[in-house]
Amino acid sequence: MLTLPRWLRGDLGAAIGVALGSVALAAVAFELWNADLGLPLSDTRGDATFIEGLVKAILDNGWFLSNQDLGAPVGQHIHDMINFSASNLQFGLIWVIGLFSSDPATVLNLYYLLGFALVGVAAFLVLRRLGVSPGPAAVCALL
Repeated sequence: MLTLPRWLRGDLGAAIGVALGSVALAAVAFELWNADLGLPLSDTRGDATFIEGLVKAILDNGWFLSNQDLGAPVGQHIHDMINFSASNLQFGLIWVIGLFSSDPATVLNLYYLLGFALVGVAAFLVLRRLGVSPGPAAVCALL
Protein backbone atom coordinates (compact mmCIF):
# COMPACT_ATOMS: atom_id res chain seq x y z
CA MET A 1 0.00 0.00 0.00
CA LEU A 2 1.25 3.47 -0.91
CA THR A 3 1.76 5.68 2.10
CA LEU A 4 2.27 9.39 1.69
CA PRO A 5 4.87 11.27 3.74
CA ARG A 6 3.46 12.71 6.96
CA TRP A 7 3.90 16.31 5.75
CA LEU A 8 1.82 15.57 2.63
CA ARG A 9 -1.06 13.52 4.06
CA GLY A 10 -3.29 16.43 5.01
CA ASP A 11 -2.42 18.42 1.90
CA LEU A 12 -3.59 16.13 -0.88
CA GLY A 13 -7.01 17.76 -1.13
CA ALA A 14 -5.50 21.24 -1.07
CA ALA A 15 -2.99 20.27 -3.78
CA ILE A 16 -5.83 19.00 -5.99
CA GLY A 17 -7.69 22.24 -5.31
CA VAL A 18 -4.62 24.25 -6.33
CA ALA A 19 -4.32 22.22 -9.54
CA LEU A 20 -7.96 22.80 -10.43
CA GLY A 21 -7.74 26.46 -9.43
CA SER A 22 -4.66 26.95 -11.59
CA VAL A 23 -6.41 25.51 -14.62
CA ALA A 24 -9.51 27.61 -13.87
CA LEU A 25 -7.42 30.79 -13.70
CA ALA A 26 -5.70 29.84 -16.96
CA ALA A 27 -9.13 29.25 -18.52
CA VAL A 28 -10.19 32.74 -17.51
CA ALA A 29 -6.92 34.29 -18.72
CA PHE A 30 -7.15 32.56 -22.11
CA GLU A 31 -10.95 32.84 -22.35
CA LEU A 32 -11.16 29.13 -23.11
CA TRP A 33 -14.93 29.27 -23.46
CA ASN A 34 -14.31 31.15 -26.72
CA ALA A 35 -11.27 29.11 -27.77
CA ASP A 36 -11.08 26.17 -30.11
CA LEU A 37 -8.67 23.64 -28.61
CA GLY A 38 -8.13 22.31 -32.13
CA LEU A 39 -6.23 25.52 -32.89
CA PRO A 40 -2.95 26.35 -31.14
CA LEU A 41 -3.32 28.73 -28.19
CA SER A 42 0.13 30.15 -28.89
CA ASP A 43 1.13 32.20 -31.88
CA THR A 44 3.11 30.60 -34.68
CA ARG A 45 6.23 32.72 -34.33
CA GLY A 46 9.47 31.54 -32.84
CA ASP A 47 9.76 27.94 -31.73
CA ALA A 48 6.03 27.22 -31.63
CA THR A 49 5.92 25.90 -35.20
CA PHE A 50 8.91 23.62 -34.57
CA ILE A 51 7.39 22.27 -31.34
CA GLU A 52 4.09 21.63 -33.12
CA GLY A 53 6.03 19.60 -35.68
CA LEU A 54 7.60 17.57 -32.86
CA VAL A 55 4.18 16.91 -31.33
CA LYS A 56 2.86 15.77 -34.73
CA ALA A 57 5.86 13.46 -35.08
CA ILE A 58 5.13 11.96 -31.64
CA LEU A 59 1.50 11.36 -32.57
CA ASP A 60 2.23 9.96 -36.03
CA ASN A 61 5.43 8.00 -35.40
CA GLY A 62 5.42 7.30 -31.67
CA TRP A 63 8.38 9.59 -30.93
CA PHE A 64 9.80 12.93 -32.02
CA LEU A 65 13.16 11.95 -33.51
CA SER A 66 11.86 11.16 -37.00
CA ASN A 67 9.15 12.75 -39.11
CA GLN A 68 8.64 11.61 -42.70
CA ASP A 69 6.31 14.55 -43.40
CA LEU A 70 9.13 17.08 -43.00
CA GLY A 71 12.61 17.38 -44.48
CA ALA A 72 12.11 16.21 -48.06
CA PRO A 73 13.29 14.00 -49.68
CA VAL A 74 14.34 11.68 -46.83
CA GLY A 75 12.32 13.09 -43.92
CA GLN A 76 13.39 14.93 -40.82
CA HIS A 77 15.77 13.13 -38.46
CA ILE A 78 16.87 15.03 -35.37
CA HIS A 79 18.77 12.30 -33.54
CA ASP A 80 21.78 14.60 -33.22
CA MET A 81 20.00 17.42 -31.38
CA ILE A 82 21.49 16.88 -27.94
CA ASN A 83 19.42 19.60 -26.27
CA PHE A 84 16.35 17.34 -26.44
CA SER A 85 17.90 14.61 -24.28
CA ALA A 86 16.57 16.30 -21.13
CA SER A 87 13.09 16.68 -22.63
CA ASN A 88 12.15 13.01 -22.68
CA LEU A 89 9.84 13.44 -19.67
CA GLN A 90 8.00 16.29 -21.40
CA PHE A 91 7.72 14.41 -24.69
CA GLY A 92 6.62 11.30 -22.80
CA LEU A 93 3.81 13.29 -21.22
CA ILE A 94 2.82 14.57 -24.68
CA TRP A 95 2.82 10.96 -25.88
CA VAL A 96 0.47 9.96 -23.02
CA ILE A 97 -1.90 12.85 -23.81
CA GLY A 98 -1.71 11.75 -27.46
CA LEU A 99 -3.24 8.42 -26.49
CA PHE A 100 -6.53 10.30 -26.00
CA SER A 101 -6.39 12.64 -29.01
CA SER A 102 -4.79 12.45 -32.43
CA ASP A 103 -4.94 16.19 -33.13
CA PRO A 104 -1.50 17.82 -32.56
CA ALA A 105 -2.94 21.23 -31.66
CA THR A 106 -5.33 19.74 -29.10
CA VAL A 107 -2.55 17.66 -27.53
CA LEU A 108 -0.23 20.67 -27.35
CA ASN A 109 -2.96 22.85 -25.82
CA LEU A 110 -3.82 20.22 -23.20
CA TYR A 111 -0.14 19.83 -22.36
CA TYR A 112 0.16 23.61 -22.05
CA LEU A 113 -2.84 23.80 -19.70
CA LEU A 114 -1.60 20.83 -17.68
CA GLY A 115 1.60 22.80 -17.09
CA PHE A 116 -0.35 25.39 -15.09
CA ALA A 117 -1.70 22.66 -12.80
CA LEU A 118 1.71 21.05 -12.32
CA VAL A 119 3.44 24.35 -11.55
CA GLY A 120 0.71 25.26 -9.06
CA VAL A 121 0.99 21.91 -7.28
CA ALA A 122 4.80 22.09 -7.23
CA ALA A 123 4.70 25.59 -5.74
CA PHE A 124 2.16 24.47 -3.14
CA LEU A 125 4.22 21.44 -2.11
CA VAL A 126 7.42 23.47 -1.85
CA LEU A 127 5.72 26.09 0.29
CA ARG A 128 4.23 23.41 2.54
CA ARG A 129 7.61 21.71 2.86
CA LEU A 130 9.06 25.08 3.91
CA GLY A 131 6.51 25.24 6.71
CA VAL A 132 3.91 27.63 5.29
CA SER A 133 0.41 26.74 6.48
CA PRO A 134 -1.98 25.27 3.89
CA GLY A 135 -4.19 28.31 3.26
CA PRO A 136 -1.44 30.83 2.52
CA ALA A 137 0.52 28.19 0.61
CA ALA A 138 -2.48 27.56 -1.65
CA VAL A 139 -3.01 31.28 -2.24
CA CYS A 140 0.67 31.88 -3.01
CA ALA A 141 0.75 28.84 -5.31
CA LEU A 142 -2.25 30.16 -7.23
CA LEU A 143 -0.65 33.57 -7.54
